[in-house]
Amino acid sequence: MKKTLSEEVQQYIKALENHMQQFIENIKNKNFDKLKENEDGFRDVMNAFLNFYYIKFQNDESVNDLKETLVQTLTCLFIVRTTLEKNGISAETEQRLKDLEIL
Repeated sequence: MKKTLSEEVQQYIKALENHMQQFIENIKNKNFDKLKENEDGFRDVMNAFLNFYYIKFQNDESVNDLKETLVQTLTCLFIVRTTLEKNGISAETEQRLKDLEIL
């Protein structure tokens, strides 16, 4: 039997994907001043999703995995944002972003 995600969960996932896509687009367009907004938006949606998940599944230990994913993702976004804000895109940074298929 195939399980489908609830409409609310799908909305959270879509919002997370949108923030991540905007983050990547702002890197491509060198709009580094907008990266913080994307990072904050991603965090806000993820926190709302965590609250929703915790309310629905209070005894599910997966919420800890979701929290860890949030921390890891936000750490990566922070490192990318602060590096680009400080240094711009050097040839090495540009190559790494290409290797990650961001550029």
